[in-house]
Amino acid sequence: MASFAEILAIRCRHTRTIARCLTLLWAGWWVFFGLSSSFNAGVAPARVLLHIALPGLIFLLTAAIAWRWENLGAKLLLWEGLLVFACYPIITWEANTLATILFVMLTMGLPPLLASILLRSNWQRMRILNLLGRTS
Repeated sequence: MASFAEILAIRCRHTRTIARCLTLLWAGWWVFFGLSSSFNAGVAPARVLLHIALPGLIFLLTAAIAWRWENLGAKLLLWEGLLVFACYPIITWEANTLATILFVMLTMGLPPLLASILLRSNWQRMRILNLLGRTS
C-alpha cells in the first residue's frame, strides 16, 4: 500500500503536468491567433510583431516563468487572468457584443486562472512533501 507521501508525490507530478500543458496550450493559442489575425488583416511586417506580442508573447513569457518558478508563475497567471476579467469588458464594451466579450474572457482569462490554482496547490503540496522529508 502506498504511503501518504508517495500518493502526494504522484499527485504533484500530475498536477504540475496538467497546469504546464494548459498554460502552454493557452499561450501557444494566443501566439497563433495573433499571427494569423495579423496576416489576415494584411498589416505591415513591423506591426505583425506588435500584434503577436500583445498578448501572445507576453503569455508565452509567463508560461516560461511558470515552468521554471512555480509559485511566481502562479501569481503572474493569477494576475493576468484577473486583469483580463476586469479590464477587457471595460475596454471593449462599446465595440463588441456581450457574447464576444464573454467568449474572449473565457478563452483569455479562465485558462490562466485555472493554471494558477493548479500550480499554487501543487506548490503547497510540495511544501508538505518537503516537510515530510521527501521530494518528487
